[in-house]
Amino acid sequence: MNRMGILSIRDILNYNYCPRIVYFEYVLRRPQGRTKKEDEGLKQHNEFVPRGKRNKMVKRICYDKKLFNLPLYSPRMNLQTVADCVLIDTKEKLAVPMQFKHGKTPSCLYRTMKYQLVAEALLIEECLGLSCPYGLVKFLPEETTLRTEIDEIQKQKLKEQLESINNVVRFERYPDGPRTRNYCGDCWYHGKVCTGFDGKIVG
Repeated sequence: MNRMGILSIRDILNYNYCPRIVYFEYVLRRPQGRTKKEDEGLKQHNEFVPRGKRNKMVKRICYDKKLFNLPLYSPRMNLQTVADCVLIDTKEKLAVPMQFKHGKTPSCLYRTMKYQLVAEALLIEECLGLSCPYGLVKFLPEETTLRTEIDEIQKQKLKEQLESINNVVRFERYPDGPRTRNYCGDCWYHGKVCTGFDGKIVG
């Protein structure tokens, strides 16, 4: 969330890890610290910003228009992001969000990657008026690309999550904790603001 109160995809990922992260960040005003892993990921991401490199990565995909680092914003959903790449078929009025990742290719896409693609699809459909039936993730070290379908059920579920996130901030509602207490061990807030799975606030 920025200073204007607009949500980002990071907020969606945090909410799906533990809904209380949104509460701690934006209601209690306790910013979440960034890990060394996140810092390294950001550094690698910035090294691939030059358009020439990114054009080379997607040149074999047959779309007649490619937009890089595309800002997307929906006042209705109170959500914004900058998409790595959007591949557009202007004849069929289709658009495909494509992410670039720096890790090894997994056997299947992680939940966080799918959430990000669904969020980008929602923004693309609203901002560009194009249909987004699927998304792509390009794993740069191995030059492999994985595809995931994006259906209406996924989009509706994410819309409901966005409404819940906005309500946590707007009405200062303390939400339920994560799906499993295993998430608490790696949470930055554990022991600082939250006591863990039971969700009691410290202090």
